[in-house]
Amino acid sequence: MTDNRARILDAAERLFATRGFAATSVREIVREAGVTNPMLYYYFGSKEDLFIHLIRERFQSFARTFSERLSHEETVQGVLNAWAHSTMEGTREFPVSIRLVFASVFGPHEGMPMDVVLHESAELLSILYAHVARVAPDVAEERRHLALFFFRGALDNLIYVQLLRPDAVGDNEELIRVVVDRVAAIFTDTLPTASLPLLPGLGCL
Repeated sequence: MTDNRARILDAAERLFATRGFAATSVREIVREAGVTNPMLYYYFGSKEDLFIHLIRERFQSFARTFSERLSHEETVQGVLNAWAHSTMEGTREFPVSIRLVFASVFGPHEGMPMDVVLHESAELLSILYAHVARVAPDVAEERRHLALFFFRGALDNLIYVQLLRPDAVGDNEELIRVVVDRVAAIFTDTLPTASLPLLPGLGCL
């Protein structure tokens, strides 16, 4: 990746994360990146094309990291623990990327290529679901999905707090351990499960 291309991606990420897709102009991106309009269009055909490349490259970078970490685990607790730690490490190291994801999912969608956000989110989450199925093949799919529904909800809250107060959040080790143990217990308890709603582009996730 050239320096100019990287600067454009970084500038667009900062602006999209703070201002939103629709409110960010190409002029603002090139000014923030210190390049010219023709330079942006040389690498990306449009603002929409830039957004798509940005989302894909950020998600795929996370996917490589998560896949590597989870591939070494052989228990439900191990998979959940590796995912939780990878998530929190990614939030601390790449807060702007995580803010962009949150803004894309929960912010205004006007003009945004939302399908790419949904697709890449589903691809990333499929890694977690596949490894959980690998280490717990005898657990009913509905029970696995319910457990991961609670797990992801807990992690989303941890991410949110980390983004809002990065200097005030201490070591989350104990909280992560409790969440992992509680969620892992769902795989073996006898309490009832429930079908989860289908989300557009994400399936039953």
